[in-house]
Amino acid sequence: SGYPKAVAECDTMTYGVNVTIPPSTVHNMVFTMLLPRGPGYMTIVNTWYKTDDTGISVQYPSNYATSSVNSGYLDKVVWSVGNVTNPYGGNDILTFFVQAKVANDAGNTALTPVGPSLITISQDYGTAVTLKDGGYAIGYTNAAASIVYNPTPSPVQAGTTVNFVYTLTPDSKSTVDMHNVTISIPIPEYLDLDTTSVVAKGAPATVTPTSSLITVSLSKIAFATQTVTVTWTTQINDEIYTYQTCEPEVTTSWKGADCSAANQTLVTDSPTLQTDQVAPVLSRTSSSGYDAYLAICDTMTYAVKITIPPSTTKNLQVTLTMPTAPGYVSITDSHYVADSTMTVQYPTGSTYSVQNNNKGYNDQVAWNVGDVENAGGGTNIITFYFNVTVANEAANSVGQSVGKATVVVQQDFGSAITLTDTKTFAIGQTTATTQLGYVTAPSIIQAGVAVPFSFSLAPTSTLDMHSIVISVPIPAFLNLDTTSVKYA
Repeated sequence: SGYPKAVAECDTMTYGVNVTIPPSTVHNMVFTMLLPRGPGYMTIVNTWYKTDDTGISVQYPSNYATSSVNSGYLDKVVWSVGNVTNPYGGNDILTFFVQAKVANDAGNTALTPVGPSLITISQDYGTAVTLKDGGYAIGYTNAAASIVYNPTPSPVQAGTTVNFVYTLTPDSKSTVDMHNVTISIPIPEYLDLDTTSVVAKGAPATVTPTSSLITVSLSKIAFATQTVTVTWTTQINDEIYTYQTCEPEVTTSWKGADCSAANQTLVTDSPTLQTDQVAPVLSRTSSSGYDAYLAICDTMTYAVKITIPPSTTKNLQVTLTMPTAPGYVSITDSHYVADSTMTVQYPTGSTYSVQNNNKGYNDQVAWNVGDVENAGGGTNIITFYFNVTVANEAANSVGQSVGKATVVVQQDFGSAITLTDTKTFAIGQTTATTQLGYVTAPSIIQAGVAVPFSFSLAPTSTLDMHSIVISVPIPAFLNLDTTSVKYA
């Protein structure tokens, strides 16, 4: 696994034991190796030997046996090679190899210590030699990853180029390599990928880009020395989704320290990339002149103005809900007006619904106009209008407060926006004071005397006075100078 002190489950480690043979005959050589006992279990998968000189002769070239001493795994090998003769001058080498695999055992958890192995070499006419290795541990592997992009405009406009960088770094605690690594990078549908721009660096890799997915495959990432980066370039396309945040989840999987488990998986979110936003504004006007009060049967108009960026807003929906009692109102008309450069999927009048939740009056209208496309440059406006009439309802007494209206604007791939009217309104009233008099007041009016009259009207109400008629009868004994009638 690259580091002799740590081995991953199902990894293979090869022991090599060099035995120096002097220029003579070593009689009845026996090589014995016992793999370590638990915790941590290994099993022998192969064993052989070789000489460094073809002149060395081995009496029994294939005389070996493996056995199980520890938990059912083949953990002991005995080579009885008989006499080993070196007929030439100088020392030569006979090397025994034992290839062992870390067992797929529940006891082989990450960082479990294993070892040491015990090796004995015996012969006639000499003392046996015992060797012991330093042991090792079951390996551990993990990784950290990050995604950055540049530039970072907010919001991002259609046509903007955005470069992404994904970095994968093995955890500093890792003791074994990452194997069979797959990095999967989804491409959101509002991003156009330049497939020629995808580059992986840091380790040998195969890169497979499509318009919707980048796949990077690596056979190995060394745990202590390699950091892998993947870079790619995209462009915000014309189908950018308003209020969309770009957060593709990059998934990285690999085989690490435990061959019995599923691939280890790391999911990494990209930072938020805010695209063009719908910007709704709620306003209202009142036919009564003062928008805090309405007379019974008066009408007030709510206007919801929505800014559409140069892109397509998906499945635009606008819902106006009037307040519930006390105070009753009814929505009497609803329509929208869009700038000429915009295309609305569903035309006026076909895609809105009316509900009455409050004593039978229409107090909620929901519009679903589908996709709104702004084909022109810059931003454009679509405005929804709602005409609201105060109901001729006994409960709508003068001064009765009516709560705040709310509007919800929503679309696919974005958070709903809720607008609340800034003011409540109340059922209004009209009252006034009047005064009538004449300028000169003789006790007895003589024939031929001119008498100037005046009349004053002063509203003392919360609503305007409309269609006012002032009637002034002229008595028969008075002759009116019609040219004198004036008002201010």
